[in-house]
Amino acid sequence: MKLIVRNVDQYKSGHMPNAINIPSGQLLSRIKSLNSYNQNILVAYCSTGSRSIKAANMLARRRFKNIYYLIKKDYRKIALFYYLYTNNPC
Repeated sequence: MKLIVRNVDQYKSGHMPNAINIPSGQLLSRIKSLNSYNQNILVAYCSTGSRSIKAANMLARRRFKNIYYLIKKDYRKIALFYYLYTNNPC
């Protein structure tokens, strides 16, 4: 599952298909909505990577498994993630 922790305007400006947007400031209050993804691969991303790191740590503290995050230098890998998810959606 792809989790975007960007604000709504950034989400509207572009995102990977089938990604769920929960702005980082709302993640704690909405974390129960992600419980069904607890055992799935979860990739968090934002504009620079700072919010995705915080989101991944927050999810890990709540016993989520298989959490990954993208940081800005990893954005070149988004095409690879997109390929993997479109050919094997989570």
